[in-house]
Amino acid sequence: MHSEGEKLQCTWIEVNTDQLKENFRILAQEMAPAEIMPVIKSHAYGHGFDLAFQTWKACGVRYLGVDSVLEGKRLRALGYKDAVVLIGLILPEQIAWLNCYGLQLCLASQPVLRAWLAMEDPPQCYLKCDTGLSRQGFRAEEFIEVLRLVRASPFSDRVLGVMSHCSHRMEAGKDPQLSIEQQVERFEPLRRRAAEMGLAQITHMASSTSAVIYPPSRYDLVRLGGLLYGVFIYPASRSLWFSQVRSEKGTQNLRAALEWKSRIGQIKTLKKNDRVGYDGDFVVPEDGFVVATLPVGYSHGYSRAMGAHPDSHVLIGGEMCPVVGLVSMAMMMVALPRQGQGFKVGDEAVLLGCHHQREITVEQLAAWGGRTAYELLVALSPDMPRIEVRAA
Repeated sequence: MHSEGEKLQCTWIEVNTDQLKENFRILAQEMAPAEIMPVIKSHAYGHGFDLAFQTWKACGVRYLGVDSVLEGKRLRALGYKDAVVLIGLILPEQIAWLNCYGLQLCLASQPVLRAWLAMEDPPQCYLKCDTGLSRQGFRAEEFIEVLRLVRASPFSDRVLGVMSHCSHRMEAGKDPQLSIEQQVERFEPLRRRAAEMGLAQITHMASSTSAVIYPPSRYDLVRLGGLLYGVFIYPASRSLWFSQVRSEKGTQNLRAALEWKSRIGQIKTLKKNDRVGYDGDFVVPEDGFVVATLPVGYSHGYSRAMGAHPDSHVLIGGEMCPVVGLVSMAMMMVALPRQGQGFKVGDEAVLLGCHHQREITVEQLAAWGGRTAYELLVALSPDMPRIEVRAA
């Protein structure tokens, strides 16, 4: 039963939660003995925060990763009792809020360290080392001193372990495995020193890409985002998964769980030299040319760049229908074949996903707009309803 808001929307997202659970099963088997921490930042990579949470909770996860205190607060409001790890940036004056919601901190900078040491009751934390990303974390030359400060403090028992994050050098001609391997080599002596000081009960470094490309980076816990949702941000990790991991494990397969759909709102027959869309960029080539208007545009996440790509199309009635004219804020036009015969207002249009043996993948749609798959997914408007569907 759909909500009133879902019934009133003409553009929506469908999320196959059975496929998400299957992805989790496959990855849990592959990553073992490391545990999986699903990352549900940015509206769960566009899949819907609450829906993703309920799915991962049903999988029995003991860790969830969030980007902000507000996301952690939301998990607690939804009833999650296990570990919530704040992997995003935090300001020193915000640390006290972590105790309000029982969140674990990634302690990654000197100002935050000073604030943490000055607290009467600091939150549990992981000490983060920068091994090459130059984004968050203590540099190697200061990390040993951080370990000494924390070990000498009254709060060393609040340190759960150590962590890092890989930068994934994916340029042409570069070996991504070598890049990750070098970062693990930088991390290892620091991890061992932390272990000698009793500060490395849990170690985590790998995200989706590094977990696939270089298994030694997995340690005790892997922070998986896009991979759990069946999405590969880099061709190298996709190729490695399908050529090595999948072949070794049999026929099991990670699959995308999200489809983006709309409906035809209007059909119009045009004459030769009519112009379509703002600025009239598209000129109708012949009489009897039929266009359909869909109630979806760049406010929903379908950018003008995506629509302007020469290969851009949607799937309606098993047909590839090219996007014509500039994409508007909340509408776009597509050309219908056969002078519109067999099409009607209300017909379903697939912008992303499978339809009648054809498919538009998230990587393909993102490439039309010059973006990565992750950029596309997190740009999908949270105003569009996320509707749970089960495996067909």
